[in-house]
Amino acid sequence: MTDVEFFFDPSCPWTWVTSRWLATVAPERQLAVTWRPWSLPIKNEGRELPPSMPAELRERILAGQRFSVRALRVLAAAGDQAGNEARGRLYTEMGRRFHGEGEGGRGGAADADAVIGEALAAAGLPAELADAGADEGWDETLRDNMKEVGAEIGDEVGVPIVAIRADGRLRAISGPIMAEVPPDERALALWDAVATVVGEPVAFELKRHRTGHPTPPRLDTDGRVA
Repeated sequence: MTDVEFFFDPSCPWTWVTSRWLATVAPERQLAVTWRPWSLPIKNEGRELPPSMPAELRERILAGQRFSVRALRVLAAAGDQAGNEARGRLYTEMGRRFHGEGEGGRGGAADADAVIGEALAAAGLPAELADAGADEGWDETLRDNMKEVGAEIGDEVGVPIVAIRADGRLRAISGPIMAEVPPDERALALWDAVATVVGEPVAFELKRHRTGHPTPPRLDTDGRVA
């Protein structure tokens, strides 16, 4: 098994697509995935949205931030109480509801409490975990996650972050960012390429401008691409 750590913010649609790709290739490539919450609101503390930003886009971003703050605390608490597998299930159920599935599913749900409550129930977790959404104490766990991977990858990146732990060392890279999950053998080939880049210490960055929008995939009951 290869130990993979995936750092995610549940509000990010690009990260959601990458997470479903990783969940789908994991059984085929014998990956043991640890789901580690990482906060975009904490990363962007003190940064104001541009005043010229269109009102609709501004509200969508603010709604995502509100959801992110509460959802990340609940995810941290769920992992602490029930373990990594439960946290992964909860992220899957949050993503189904916040990002939707299939074409036209983008946009996110504005009612953070409803998304969290429904996701907890679907993941088979106690409803009381929703109370963690108002507990700022969990923010320290998030900061610790960010600090650990930041020591390897730096502070100038965002999520998704894919990391591989080997020989006691965490090697990580920001990305891959993709608009949709590639099919079958292409998805597996992409993992092989990413794993090679993550493990190569002299490789720093691969990038091109984005020409598409993230399209959330249709999923099976295990949260993998159907």
